[in-house]
Amino acid sequence: MKNITITDEDLVNGELTKQYPDIEGYFDCSFTNITSLEFAPQYVEGHFSCVGTNIKSLRFAPHYVGASFSGSCTDITSLEFAPQYVGTYFYCVSTKITSLKGIGKDYLKEVGFIILNDCHELKSNMLGLMLVKGLKGIEFDNNKEIEDIFNRHLSGERDILDCQEELISKGFKEYAKL
Repeated sequence: MKNITITDEDLVNGELTKQYPDIEGYFDCSFTNITSLEFAPQYVEGHFSCVGTNIKSLRFAPHYVGASFSGSCTDITSLEFAPQYVGTYFYCVSTKITSLKGIGKDYLKEVGFIILNDCHELKSNMLGLMLVKGLKGIEFDNNKEIEDIFNRHLSGERDILDCQEELISKGFKEYAKL
């Protein structure tokens, strides 16, 4: 299939009713009343967007997104079940995530950039960002000092222990956890 745009008319009680196959283009269920990504495609060659929806979890999100993934303006509290691979940008703006525990190991193993702006609940376990293959930078407007520390280490030798030591020495011990 080429491109898929989901509307509220495609949903029953906020859920998809059929399994979507691999998508060569984009899959967009943004600004609908969708509550679950069950039956969403597992492979999307283009962009995947679920912006402004009622989802609370990324369970059933695609494993592979060739371009960008946007899960902004949702009620998700964790990135568990996020894609393994995202080709360019992973947007998670204005969400309720509290931790990045498992990032780079259990999910988001490869991505170019991660945007975490307006995630005011995110208070711990960001060190795993250093494990994400291909990560060139992050945006984290909650604390520009933390953003700068990560971006400096991501653009350098990517020494996870040096990054952890700097976070701890600057008073960001909770963020310095995997």
